[in-house]
Amino acid sequence: MISLVKSVGEFSAVALSSLIVGSGIGFVQALCVALGDRPYRQVMLALEEALSDSDALALFGYIGGVVAVFVGLLDYYVLFRRHVTLEIACRIVILSLVVGMIGGYALQVWSVFVTPLATIAVSVCFPDDGTAG
Repeated sequence: MISLVKSVGEFSAVALSSLIVGSGIGFVQALCVALGDRPYRQVMLALEEALSDSDALALFGYIGGVVAVFVGLLDYYVLFRRHVTLEIACRIVILSLVVGMIGGYALQVWSVFVTPLATIAVSVCFPDDGTAG
């Protein structure tokens, strides 16, 4: 019984943390999509417009959160087989954020598909023992 409770707790922690991180990355990615390829003055206007359009930001946040739950669980249970260090997890999050920001700026809405795939690709670069490869 204790093992079941521990497993459910572990699953919930991975899913919830993935949801939170993915929502944040999706939100930042939406801002980068709004900025697009614009000169500085237009960037400031676009940023103000994007921040006032809470529906679009929320949508990217929701999408990012939901997709991140699946990617996070896949990474944790399949790729890392439940053996991942905090350092490796942080590296994956930072690299996913950077890819999301660059992808959002360069690829616009299509970056929604690139970011999860890049996260999985980055995760494959780290061996099972948790050391950088």
